[in-house]
Amino acid sequence: MSKARILIVDDEEDLRDVLEHQLKPLGCSIELAVNGREALARVEAARFDAILSDISMPEMNGLEFLAKVRERGIDTPFVILTGFGDKAKAVEALRLGAFDFLEKPWEPELLRTTMKSAVDLGSMMRELDSDMEKMLETMKNASEEQRQQVRKMRDVQRSLLLMRIHKNLVRKTA
Repeated sequence: MSKARILIVDDEEDLRDVLEHQLKPLGCSIELAVNGREALARVEAARFDAILSDISMPEMNGLEFLAKVRERGIDTPFVILTGFGDKAKAVEALRLGAFDFLEKPWEPELLRTTMKSAVDLGSMMRELDSDMEKMLETMKNASEEQRQQVRKMRDVQRSLLLMRIHKNLVRKTA
């Protein structure tokens, strides 16, 4: 399996550098983007296992970026960084399909734990998609109905993964 990939999006260079440094122990390949527009172009061009994005950025803020990612059918686990006391925006991010959120200032260990969970989920989803594609290739002589059943099975498995994650988030925001 290829090395897991994280995209960090923040308009402040110092924060991008700190986040990259704190996430290096995860052993993932890390890419950086300065705003939502640049990040969206990267997400459209390549697959990431997790995205970490600041919420307040010029050109395209984190919520707009998240919404555009989801509009394109990309379900990469997405973690939002919010300012202190900005729970309303964090709840909005969860409504848009964010995996989790962290408040600034964050604890480095909490950042690593949260991002490791996001990466693990993203990796599981990538592996599931790969397995299903391989299965569909072996079914060249199968009917379209049978191929649709395999796709539905994949969607159910992805939903179960996401439900498991959202159960943990409900406890966090309560």
